[in-house]
Amino acid sequence: MSGRSAPGAAARAGSEPAAARASAGNTGGPDDSGSAGGHATAEGHAARRRPIGLWRLEVLRLLRSFRLLAAAALFAVFGMTGPFMAMYANEIITQTNPEPAAELPPPQPSESVATFVDNSIGLGVLAVVVVSAATLALDARPSLALFYRTRVGSAAALVLPRYTVVTIGMIAAYLLGAGLTWYQTTVMIGTVPAGPMVLGSMFVACYLAFAVALVALAAALFRGLAAVISLPALLLLGLPALALWPSAAPWIPSTLIGAQAGLLHDASTADYFPALGVTAAATAVCLTAAVGLLGRREI
Repeated sequence: MSGRSAPGAAARAGSEPAAARASAGNTGGPDDSGSAGGHATAEGHAARRRPIGLWRLEVLRLLRSFRLLAAAALFAVFGMTGPFMAMYANEIITQTNPEPAAELPPPQPSESVATFVDNSIGLGVLAVVVVSAATLALDARPSLALFYRTRVGSAAALVLPRYTVVTIGMIAAYLLGAGLTWYQTTVMIGTVPAGPMVLGSMFVACYLAFAVALVALAAALFRGLAAVISLPALLLLGLPALALWPSAAPWIPSTLIGAQAGLLHDASTADYFPALGVTAAATAVCLTAAVGLLGRREI
């Protein structure tokens, strides 16, 4: 345990101490004894001491740390380049492979969306895991863990705001990329039906919520940030291997990723219901276990 005081460590983390002030309702402090004549100064100090709720704190943390910006930029790059790669696939193959090759047929809108998903989901899921771990691995910094644990009443209050805010942020980042692909594909290749596109995005959003819940569980099992990142990343990247068993493929959560392009091709919504049910159940189990384990863990 560091010899520094917890508030001092929290101050270095930007908005971290506000959580404790919010939870503890701490409105006192050395500045409260200031002179009565300095109304402007006193009001300024009071404004700075105004408690910030845990939910608002998590929103500010996600925005001010640029974690959301980094994830959004990643998905946006793939969202803009996916339709170009589908449109100019023949030229790309000709430039990268000197051997004669059969010319590909004109691209279809579903192929453009599939290119975005194939290119972005690997790095995208890894970015989601890293950003989520940086938010949910509370015990990775012992001084801050002590600071929060002694001021926030329950483990649920520590986990659920962080999980909800970072999940919404990561889904928004993905939707930005999907929206850019939708627009670019419509302009360059052809019309993309709105219903399947929106529904496919919702299925992928459920998968991302599961990924963040898995990170929350890892954060309750391990203290080190490397372990919190490694376990979910390995599981999420390894899940598609279960699709090698045809009977298991409809049930694994990663099947939901294929809904983004599959619904534009020949898949039906009902094809993804088994994976959706398993994903929802696994998300609930991971969150419940994360809250329970974190509540029993000693500082």
